[in-house]
Amino acid sequence: MTALGRLAAVFVEPAPGPVADWAPPVPAVAHDVASLPVLCRPRDARLAGGAAGLALLRASGAATVVVCEWGGESRRGGASLATPAAHRLAAILCEHGLAAVGEGRLVRAVLAEAEREAAREARLVMDEALAPSALVLAGARGTELDDVLASYRGAIVVGGAGDDAAFSDLAAAELRAAQRSVAVLDVRATVLARALARRGLALCEPLRTALAEAVDAAGAL
Repeated sequence: MTALGRLAAVFVEPAPGPVADWAPPVPAVAHDVASLPVLCRPRDARLAGGAAGLALLRASGAATVVVCEWGGESRRGGASLATPAAHRLAAILCEHGLAAVGEGRLVRAVLAEAEREAAREARLVMDEALAPSALVLAGARGTELDDVLASYRGAIVVGGAGDDAAFSDLAAAELRAAQRSVAVLDVRATVLARALARRGLALCEPLRTALAEAVDAAGAL
């Protein structure tokens, strides 16, 4: 385990219980460390990231999920309410150079604008596997981020009607041509459901069912 992983184990993972005289070997982390990319338009980045992060949280049973965002709209300043686990992991990522903040039940990390650096940061989160993670790509990618995307088994593509349908059809076709599993997600929902997902607080219907199916179809777990 790397130094970053050991530090996270102290502050993020729950304290171990009493040690029995003998027990069969088990993984150090009880939940599967899932990782999932999400492709969307910039205006949908925060909603899609929050929804995907909450879906991974629900599916994995982890204490928090890291949502890395690249190419989305600028985030408004100000402190955010977050769970202790999200605050602690955000602080650890900040110490290692990422722009991370706890928000609701999630850690939101805004990747560097420069694609090469963004790819390095995304791989850091993936490779350390401190928590399940979602990588939101909301802009025109070059080869650096395409290489990161190629390391996943599948992806969620955010679609809808009109221009959004054209975007999702093209993105999904490219992924299928590369032999990747694809789930096309419609994020249209009530104002309340969208607001709760955007802020990393809760998944309400119809987003809850749609995201559960998308995470399964994209092969995140």
